[in-house]
Amino acid sequence: MKYRQLIRAIESASQALGGRVASVANQALVVRNWMVGPTSWSSSNSAKTAPNMASN
Repeated sequence: MKYRQLIRAIESASQALGGRVASVANQALVVRNWMVGPTSWSSSNSAKTAPNMASN
């Protein structure tokens, strides 16, 4: 393998792996948001209604 071919192969592999890493990171963030989202939603709703319930 010549030097130029090696450089091209490394660049190609780097681009392919970089795209996959971005995809996996995006999927992980989506899963995290789906898991944490309902918790933060219910916490924020409870926090908003708690002062009204305390004054009653």
